[in-house]
Amino acid sequence: MKNINRRLVISLVVLLSAMTGGFLIARSYAATSAESLEAESGIVAGNASANGDSSASGGDSVKFGNTVIASGGCSLDDIVAPCVGNATTGASGWGQPVFADEFDGTTLDTNKWATSWFNGAELNNVTTNPANIGVSNGNLILTLKSASEGAQVNTNPNDSVKPGFEFTTGFAEARIFFPGNGSSVYNWPAWWTTSQNWPATGEIDIAEGLCTMTSNYHYLENGNHIADNSDTIPGTWVNAFHTFAVDRQVNKNDIYFDGKLIRTYATHDNNSPHYLVINIGRDCTQKLGAEGALKVDYVRVWKR
Repeated sequence: MKNINRRLVISLVVLLSAMTGGFLIARSYAATSAESLEAESGIVAGNASANGDSSASGGDSVKFGNTVIASGGCSLDDIVAPCVGNATTGASGWGQPVFADEFDGTTLDTNKWATSWFNGAELNNVTTNPANIGVSNGNLILTLKSASEGAQVNTNPNDSVKPGFEFTTGFAEARIFFPGNGSSVYNWPAWWTTSQNWPATGEIDIAEGLCTMTSNYHYLENGNHIADNSDTIPGTWVNAFHTFAVDRQVNKNDIYFDGKLIRTYATHDNNSPHYLVINIGRDCTQKLGAEGALKVDYVRVWKR
């Protein structure tokens, strides 16, 4: 009887040890961050997949269904939302974007974007060549090929894109990697909106590299072209992805960098329709090719 009891105790100890060891192994040697997260929460919201993101640990984030964890941009209740307040907080009341491009494919969606500025016309001291546009690893990439040749994309329905896109009031946001060093911005990269009757109906330079990072507004007053420039925006806005946005309202604009309000100004454009533009031109410190490339993770526009 003693031997039977002893054997029973030993068996129980071995069983418990195996169970505990298995649990520890599962915890310690989870193959992916997705497995670790599932183990901790006990809830799986959907199939997990790696989602490349340079700001996440190891360059990867974890995606469950439509929810992105530790990725760029902001969300609220599993819906992408404007970044307002800080770089991770999504604003309420906006719903789904009315325009969005995540650049997840291998080529540019020409139903959304024109690939040159009115058939290669000059913009910011360079001609615009579609050959200098790329889409790779979830990013739109615009490069300055030479001192005379750069790149741009725009959503102007009156350019070469159909149907294109324009908006009046609304929130336009892009997550962008500007080339540069410290407070200096290379080349002449910009994320902006403009109108069919420039400058009478305005130009909103949400983020514009004019040697340093700036955010500017152009309009017409008493027949005169007015440039309402911000001068240098304090901080470091290059060599990493940041979000840059405008909340376009009736008679005023709020400009956000990484979800923080950095500038508010009155507008004089009668809330006319604007289209979206992203480009790279020549100015300041020139860096050709990959070193001076402008990279865009996404562009999204909301309307309440």
